[in-house]
Parts: sequence; structure tokens; C-alpha cells
Amino acid sequence: MDSRRARRLWSAVLLVSIASGVVGTAWANHRWGCWRYADANISFYNGCTGSYSTYVADEAINDANSWHNYTDVNLSPSPQGTTDHLNCFNGSYGINGWLGIAEILTYNGCTILQGRARFNQSYMDNPAYGYSTTNKKHVVCQEIGHLFGLDHQRGQAQSCMNDRILSVPNPNSHDQSLVNSIY
Repeated sequence: MDSRRARRLWSAVLLVSIASGVVGTAWANHRWGCWRYADANISFYNGCTGSYSTYVADEAINDANSWHNYTDVNLSPSPQGTTDHLNCFNGSYGINGWLGIAEILTYNGCTILQGRARFNQSYMDNPAYGYSTTNKKHVVCQEIGHLFGLDHQRGQAQSCMNDRILSVPNPNSHDQSLVNSIY
């Protein structure tokens, strides 16, 4: 599949989700629609480069430890990004309104075939915006949380799923409980 067609497909998935209200219905309990991987053993591919590779690796380890101790979710490293994986990438995606974005492709409307998190260096590495390492790790944690099925959690100040702050690079016990209920 060429990159233009793939971008259109990912955009269509996101737009259909927003238009159908699936994203918005998750607000009360901060679950992101009905989305989840087929099982709790999730392969993880870190396609990031430079310092983002370390941020993602650190967050994957932190998240795996955070989830593993309280849930049945198990992240295992994968040498390449394919289907049934959680994939992470960084790049300069332009000044377009997002620091990070989680994209999912499902095969039945709810079961995730592939999840991809992208981290936008156009903002996060631009000195004019002043993002710290903690801010970047917060975004990484949040996008990985989205790929587990979590939505933004504005009612919990001490959660990386809160999109109004960027100073908490870890999930909290509420996030862990919700992931446990999903898987």
C-alpha cells in the first residue's frame, strides 16, 4: 500500500470514528470507544529515532510495569511493525495542532488490528515551544494509553491521560483499573 493511500485510510478511520461519536461517547469513564486489542499480549514496536527512541522505550517499560502489576496486559518487544502490534514513531509532521496522535485500524469496528502512535517533533523539539523531557514523556504515555483503549481523563490531575497538563509522565491507578476492565 503506498503511503498516500495508507494516510487516507488512517485519516478515514479517525474521521469516521469522530463523526460516529465513538470518540465522544468515552468521555464519562475515559474509555476510548469500544477499542481494544484481541488479547492482552500486545507486541510493541519502537520505530522512533534519537531521544524519542529512549522516551518510548522508557515509557513502554514504565507502562508495561504499571499495567503488568495491576492488569493482564503484557507488552513484548517486536523487531518490526506489523499487524497486531502497537507501533510508535516520531518525526517532524508540521505545525498542525497535535503533539502526539494515536491512530488505530480495526477489523470489526472494535478490535484493533494495528495501533500507531506518532510524536510530532515540529512542536516538541522546537525551542520556541519549550517542551521539557517530562512533557515529551507525558505525550508518549498518553498516546500509548490511547492505544490501550483509554481516552483523555481531565478529571484526574495526576494522570498522563489528562490532556490539559503535560507534567505527569505516568498512568495512575484509575487508568490501570480501566485497562484491567478492558482486558
